[in-house]
Amino acid sequence: MDDSEVAKLVFEGISALVDLTGELAAGLVIDSVANLVDALLDLIAVLAGLILDVVLVVADGVLGLIEESHVISFREFPPLGDDSVKATQGLVHFCEFFRFTRCCEDVVTVRKDNYVSLPVICFIGPTASGKSRLAVRVCRRLNADEHPAEIINTDSMVVYRGMDIGTATPTLCEQRTVVHHLVSILDVTEPSSVVLMQTLARDAVEDCLSRGAIPILVGGSALYTKAIIEEMSIPPTDSEVRARWQERLDAEGSQALHDELARRDPKAAKLILPGNGRRIVRALEVIDLTGSFTATIPDGTFHWPHTVQIGLKLPREDIDRRIADRVDQMWADGFVDEVRSLVDVGLREGLTASRALGYRQVLEYLDGDYDEDEARRRTVIGTRRFARKQLMWYRRDDRIEWFNALAPNLDDQVVTRVLTSLSLDEED
Repeated sequence: MDDSEVAKLVFEGISALVDLTGELAAGLVIDSVANLVDALLDLIAVLAGLILDVVLVVADGVLGLIEESHVISFREFPPLGDDSVKATQGLVHFCEFFRFTRCCEDVVTVRKDNYVSLPVICFIGPTASGKSRLAVRVCRRLNADEHPAEIINTDSMVVYRGMDIGTATPTLCEQRTVVHHLVSILDVTEPSSVVLMQTLARDAVEDCLSRGAIPILVGGSALYTKAIIEEMSIPPTDSEVRARWQERLDAEGSQALHDELARRDPKAAKLILPGNGRRIVRALEVIDLTGSFTATIPDGTFHWPHTVQIGLKLPREDIDRRIADRVDQMWADGFVDEVRSLVDVGLREGLTASRALGYRQVLEYLDGDYDEDEARRRTVIGTRRFARKQLMWYRRDDRIEWFNALAPNLDDQVVTRVLTSLSLDEED
């Protein structure tokens, strides 16, 4: 609704009030009241919309001022315990609720008026390749071009509240400008798993598609990504069976268990490195419960036919440098203090959260296992190792469309590819 329409409705409401004065004197109250009510209802609806816009602008401005006036940002405050922080978080949620509601209303309109078979976009690449920031920029471009797009986090650690610095959680500013799903939704004491992430992420994708928004999946290990976008049945678990194999792992070592896996399921053994004790234990657990681990390995069929995988590539030396720079920035942003604050709310008891890269190393430093410099060094080494493991998984998939992460026109290339997928889907 433009300014002229608003002015017209306001004028009609005022005119109805003026007309009523004369008509009351003439005894024409009944019909006039009905007309007046209709005019006033329209006027109230317009004024309510204007007030909401003002509230959103003011709230957004206040949040921006608060965030920008603190060098350390909200991410350095403890997640619980401080009343002022709770109040700020409440303001964020209040603002996000209205922004998201209004965004959803716009998306529903687009869906009804211009239905298309939307693609599912998945950004992949090694840690520190810039996937998350790229996703935000691409979504902003698409939204500005009237192609609603939303981000779905697929990283099993970004789902934890308070684990912001070590996981590079999207900033409040990014979350205000682009709708994010599955960010900061679990306490650090709650477990996260492939099954949980598969369920939550797929539900989020279906939600986006039902409202006409392009879902853009970002983050996480290759295993988690594949579990979400490919047809993959997650086998059952049994804590007692797993504990038995874990005891053997502790007593005999990963190589001995890998030999056992090779004897019972040779194909599965070829896909799991001998040093990956955790995956070997899981494979043997599944074999005990179902008779085969290989049967649960995805065959590469996409869960959503219109899935596009956009990969970011860059030289290994650039990956290593970026990882080192990221870890340095984590420490500069107060990462150790963040871990300390999370210990107070149960990080050590969190079976999943406590194993996150960086957090595990800082916990060991706080326990006195080694000094802070060593914790920092081990975080860099562990993250580089994880990045190499990601690349190893990605090389097996020839459906990935690779883009140079360092290209000056990267955003243009990726936006063009997404728009192309929209055109192709419309033709289908």
